[in-house]
Amino acid sequence: MKKSKRNKIANTCVEAISDAQDIYCKMSGGDWLLHAPEYFLSTMIALKIKDKIRKVRVTLENSTSEALEEAEAIETKQQRHNIHKDIRVDGRVDLLVWNNKNWPVGVIEVKNNCWDSEKIKSDLKRIKEMLQINNENNSLEFGIFTYYYSFFKGANKGSEDRKMKRTNNVAGYVSEIFDESFTQNIFHMESKSDKDGDFWGAYSILIQKT
Repeated sequence: MKKSKRNKIANTCVEAISDAQDIYCKMSGGDWLLHAPEYFLSTMIALKIKDKIRKVRVTLENSTSEALEEAEAIETKQQRHNIHKDIRVDGRVDLLVWNNKNWPVGVIEVKNNCWDSEKIKSDLKRIKEMLQINNENNSLEFGIFTYYYSFFKGANKGSEDRKMKRTNNVAGYVSEIFDESFTQNIFHMESKSDKDGDFWGAYSILIQKT
């Protein structure tokens, strides 16, 4: 897959989260996206990618082990038993992107207003290990960590500073987990605020094998 298409997918994740905020707010009578289940974000992202990106398909809650088998990252029982624990092979990935030749090429992990650093690191580590396992044969080319955040002025004093701190923390986790054999690019939207000064936004981190 061309780099430009990967970039477009990462940016589309941000656009989809923005759409999801607007839609959920309307359908719920005013609640923000942080009150929605994370699966709602994943579904909105999948629909947006399929609508905007040509010659791809997207599956939701794909079995991790099946994803690796389809990518030919694991081909033997021995490889299956030696999979790195950070992959969480018995779990599921939020979204799996497939190319027009029916190969899985990208893993997307989604977080909804998550404050837990260990959960964020866990998703980043999964992406790393899934991309680098059996590197010569593995069809997976990229991973995306995409995130919705919100802050409420009354409840969170200095919320703009806290937003920057959280964003910088995630960037720090990426630098800590990924070495020079990967590249990282951030795609983000300008935060949007309401009349009370509460605000929300979204970003994606595109991680690629060099």
